Amino acid sequence: MKYVGLRDVEHCTDNCIRFVIPVELRQALGLTPGTKVQFEVEAGALAVQAQNPGCIFCGSREDLAAHHGRPVCGGCCRDAVVAAR
Repeated sequence: MKYVGLRDVEHCTDNCIRFVIPVELRQALGLTPGTKVQFEVEAGALAVQAQNPGCIFCGSREDLAAHHGRPVCGGCCRDAVVAAR
């Protein structure tokens, strides 16, 4: 998943080496306050992965989109649209 323009934004860490993850990335990953994350180093880059990034309805980890900051898969989105008709 690539986000155009975010690589051009520089962030500085504070005294505790903390930094803010841009809102677009938080929403895409379904990161909300209290979400547990896992950090890994891959090819010299820091990778952040939510431990529970699955769809809030079915648990699927495929075709996710953020809806009000929570991950929802495409299948559940389609089911919700059909049920609303």
